[in-house]
Parts: sequence; structure tokens; C-alpha cells
Amino acid sequence: GKYVVTSANDDLSDCNDCAAGTYSAVVGSAVSGSCQACPTGKTSLPGSDNVNECNSLCSVGQTGPAGTCTDCEAGKFKNTLGPATCSLCNLNADSVVGSSACLCNIGFTGPDGGGTCVSCDAGKFK
Repeated sequence: GKYVVTSANDDLSDCNDCAAGTYSAVVGSAVSGSCQACPTGKTSLPGSDNVNECNSLCSVGQTGPAGTCTDCEAGKFKNTLGPATCSLCNLNADSVVGSSACLCNIGFTGPDGGGTCVSCDAGKFK
């Protein structure tokens, strides 16, 4: 999970961590190129030294650090991969636990998945 870019350095403090999202099992590496990218959909902490340290990114509808994801609460959503926080549903919309989108409440209409929900016209219902 580390490499050194200058010669004649033998102290651990001279080493650089592989970046987040990469790992390296190579001991004594002198190039950052020994750091390999985690598989698609996974990430790692800086300095990781094994592919097993690459954890799955949180799916849509989930939040938290990679490998420790939790579902978004009811009334919130997340439509991207990664550690981003869940967002509140717009006014007159709601969601169930683990949602990637909010839906308009009964009596309101709007685009599925988000956006502004407005009252249904007179004589119409949802």
C-alpha cells in the first residue's frame, strides 16, 4: 500500500500511501504505478495493500462509507453510488426506506423520481 519515489530512503516515513481507491501488495516499490485500481464499484482507504481491502461503494438508496452502507430513511433518497448523504424528498412527496427516488403523495402529481409535486387539477385524482 506504499511506495517511495526517491532512492536511498529506508525509513517508513519516506514512503507515500497509494491513493484512495487503489492498493498495492508490492513490497519495496519505487513507483506509484505499483498501486492498482480497485475493481469497478469498489474503493479503498489510502495505503491499502490488498485487493480484499477494496469495499463496495454504497448503492443508490444507501449512504455511508464503503463497506458499511445503511439504507436511506423513509422520506429521503439517494440516486448516486458512493458515500453521499441521502436527500430529503421535496414538499408533497415521500419515499420508503432505501429509496433512490421520491414519489408524489396521493392527490399530487409531478415527474416520477423527483421534481416538484403539485395538486391535481379539479376533477382529477392520483
